[in-house]
Amino acid sequence: MQALGEKSLFIIPKISALVKVEEEHEENGLIKIFNSYFPNSEYIFYTPNASETEILSLINFKYSNYSKVIFYSYNSHIFPGQTNAIKHLKSCCENFALIALRNPYDIFEHPEIKTLAATFGFRTPAIKAVLDILSGKEQPILSPWPINN
Repeated sequence: MQALGEKSLFIIPKISALVKVEEEHEENGLIKIFNSYFPNSEYIFYTPNASETEILSLINFKYSNYSKVIFYSYNSHIFPGQTNAIKHLKSCCENFALIALRNPYDIFEHPEIKTLAATFGFRTPAIKAVLDILSGKEQPILSPWPINN
């Protein structure tokens, strides 16, 4: 779990399927899920096709306020704004993690990032599974992967 005084920043894409398919979580519901694992956290929601400048302006360049910065990507291999924002953030944030929602292709663009994960989904069970790992509740399964780079 999160250490006392630690503050994490979660950067999360706004995905209509993420908030409407089978669940009623909307942004407030997602925050509730994240807060159950990381209570001293802040959340920024971005549009997947946003530019790097738009994503970074939401964060307001205050990386040093957070002990961890966790970026949830959604098809960043298609949206260069996400890819460029990820590159910028990883260069500025010592404790940076990239979590690829839905498909894992986003992580292949960033092999230099130490903490990478793919959820292979974007519904609540997939989000909770990665939060279990980030919080230390569960250990990650590192292989085999169903895809190759």
